[in-house]
Amino acid sequence: MDVRYEILQFLYSKTLPVTSTILQDTFKVSRRSIINYISQLNNESPNLILSTSRGYEIAKREDAVILIEQASKQFSHYGYEKRKRIILSRLLLDKELLSAQDLADELYVSELTITKDLAKLRNELKQRKLFIRTKNEQIFIVGKEKDRQKFLMDLLSEEWQVSQFNVSSIQHFFKIANINEINTIIKIILEEENFDLDDFSLLNYVLHLSILIETSFKNPQSAEHIFEKSDYEFSTHFYRFIVTTYERLKEVYPDCNFTQEQIAEASLLMSTRVMPADKQWADLQNLENYVGSEVNDLMSVIIRSLYDNFGINVNNEDFIVRFAFHLKNLILRVRDKIMIPLNPITEIKDDYPFLYMIANHISSLISTGIDCKVPDNETMYLTLHLGALLADEKNSIENISCVLVMYDYLNLGNRIFEQISSQINYLHLTDIVSSYEDIKNIEEVDLILSTLSVNPSVDVSQVQISQLLTKQDIRNVAEKVEFIRNKREKEKIRQIFIQLFEKDLFFTDIPFSESNEIISFLCEKLVDMNYVDKEFINDILEHEKITPTEYNNVAIPHPLLSDGSHIKSSAIAVYINRNPVTWINNKVNFVFMLALLPKDIPLFPDVFNIVVSVLNDKKTSEKILDCINYDDFIELILSNYEIINIM
Repeated sequence: MDVRYEILQFLYSKTLPVTSTILQDTFKVSRRSIINYISQLNNESPNLILSTSRGYEIAKREDAVILIEQASKQFSHYGYEKRKRIILSRLLLDKELLSAQDLADELYVSELTITKDLAKLRNELKQRKLFIRTKNEQIFIVGKEKDRQKFLMDLLSEEWQVSQFNVSSIQHFFKIANINEINTIIKIILEEENFDLDDFSLLNYVLHLSILIETSFKNPQSAEHIFEKSDYEFSTHFYRFIVTTYERLKEVYPDCNFTQEQIAEASLLMSTRVMPADKQWADLQNLENYVGSEVNDLMSVIIRSLYDNFGINVNNEDFIVRFAFHLKNLILRVRDKIMIPLNPITEIKDDYPFLYMIANHISSLISTGIDCKVPDNETMYLTLHLGALLADEKNSIENISCVLVMYDYLNLGNRIFEQISSQINYLHLTDIVSSYEDIKNIEEVDLILSTLSVNPSVDVSQVQISQLLTKQDIRNVAEKVEFIRNKREKEKIRQIFIQLFEKDLFFTDIPFSESNEIISFLCEKLVDMNYVDKEFINDILEHEKITPTEYNNVAIPHPLLSDGSHIKSSAIAVYINRNPVTWINNKVNFVFMLALLPKDIPLFPDVFNIVVSVLNDKKTSEKILDCINYDDFIELILSNYEIINIM
């Protein structure tokens, strides 16, 4: 909980007014901070706290209780890591020097907390050749500019990953560079030059340019090397693109002393992914004319394999076209042994293990198709393509059907919903009605928002809102949306586990010396229980030979081609051993062998994400290693997956 609400809670516990001096001593903050915090609380709930000659006291105790309860939920996970990102962004990007008190005020914590945070940061930054210094109470970071920018890219990469590929969420890091503005400028130049670029490459490029603009603001300009096309082996066409980009950005940001050479360096990675824009690409019948038969045939193999093995349908025209051109360039780079740099923004292997596993599968298909190994760097960029497509699919699946019940006039209902949906994701408005009786297909409605009183006879989640929306209304709707999504997710998980996990296929602490012994044992049990035939083991071994299915200390063996030819009924066999066994590259404690019929393949992503997310949590993993029976195992997986997702 931030210090504002701690102060509110402290005042609530007192029956007499509390002086500013007592609050300053208790919370180790300045008098100015106390005044600011009280003002912010009164803005949030008018006349909540009275200021008298005797001190501060709560005027509306019921309102105080509501705010304290909400703050407890909202800030229960607001810790050092989140503060660290904000502190670093301020010290790396802000032109104005900040004091510890300035940071404390912004983060609603005490100055003592900031001092402790800075002590931790000093040790972390030393490894990056950066150092925190203090002079006249002002804090700043010193180090080489290239080290600062590299660290900043890592920082923003983490933020981007947390926001699930949403770059606009990191705009608050920038004071000079406007991400949307730069994005628009680059899109216009791409169109003028008849270039096309996939969304993730574009956002990555825009992020590079934004950092360049931000960090060069009013910095002394070094002697600029005369930029020549030959320096980077760019085509004349792309050279013109770089020059135009430099000139347009200089017009908008004249006080930023970046150079043409720096723009060229930022464009190196993007140059491997840009392609000529041609509207005929939209016609899949013409695609082979542009990418060739080899790429076209390989795309067909990839599309079919992703559906057969993971239940993922990528038969999307826009995706296929963009992916095909990326694949064409990828094959050229691999054959010519051109290694593209692995930029920090693409290091998403640990944050999106399922996406990376799929990308790794695609890389194996490409390697087989062209008889040449695909480097891990290229696999990372394949992950980005998949992330874009699957994020769109996920959003459509998770939409919450919403009906607005109110006396609608002058399009007020639509305006209210726009205001709500601009701050809360996943809501999909299906209707606006004037009474509960007018709601059609009530069984298909997930949430009712109403300016009328809640109707207890209607068995659907409801939230009462006012026609003039308040912050409290938004909070109430957000909490209900999160409740519905969590409930939906828990029910889906429960059904998957009931359907696929069997008590007689749960094994612990049986000693094995290597992976093939475990595979043979689990396959034999699946055969004995009539889930698979004797040929099933060959499918498993063939997959492990081509692409090992291990991830950290977890292995998820399954057939490479899930056509169901050797599977009689879907099931998952589980093996757990506190003493890890060498798989291919890693030592594993957990093995989940999947035998899924084609109709159950779409469950694969959920099973993978559940297992990996739970076992990545060290405390939970240790508890599961101690499991000796199936019921405890299931309970630990389900309960801890719920906790991790909520966090």
